[in-house]
Amino acid sequence: PLDFLDFDAERKLLTKYLEETDRNSVRIKLDFQVATIERLGDFLASGTSQVIHFSCHGLEDHLLLEARNGCADPVTPNALKRLFDAGQKKLQFVVVAACHSESTGQAFIDAGIPHVLCCEKDSKLMNEAAAKFSRHLYQCLASRRTLSESFELAKETVRLDWSLQNPEAEVEKYV
Repeated sequence: PLDFLDFDAERKLLTKYLEETDRNSVRIKLDFQVATIERLGDFLASGTSQVIHFSCHGLEDHLLLEARNGCADPVTPNALKRLFDAGQKKLQFVVVAACHSESTGQAFIDAGIPHVLCCEKDSKLMNEAAAKFSRHLYQCLASRRTLSESFELAKETVRLDWSLQNPEAEVEKYV
């Protein structure tokens, strides 16, 4: 069985902290959707965003998106590469907050996306640490930090969060 992913808690955390950022910050519009192939196609067709963030389960050879019937829909890195090759023209940054997602991250790089954040292929992310990392990452980006600065500051903030189990090891999983 798969571990429970608390998408609602992650959505609330990100929304709360981005709403509280300084008024001089970049406004980040959030849109939370269940990740299906059809919705990904719609997202890519709209061409309106430079960033996409996946929060889902990942295995070494695929991400688990959701099928129309609510069941898991395993999607290979190669299938995602083909979809993003066909549709992505504006994306600059993809976050794959999923365990074992390095091969998927490489597929996005191969599809021409310049910046990809994912998890080492042999690592499993802790849900709470991943949500906190995302919160700090986007808060920094909204505060006009560079992607590199935001990544490093999010890592160091989580590394020092001793409410998490083994935070030092958690932050080293991101690539």
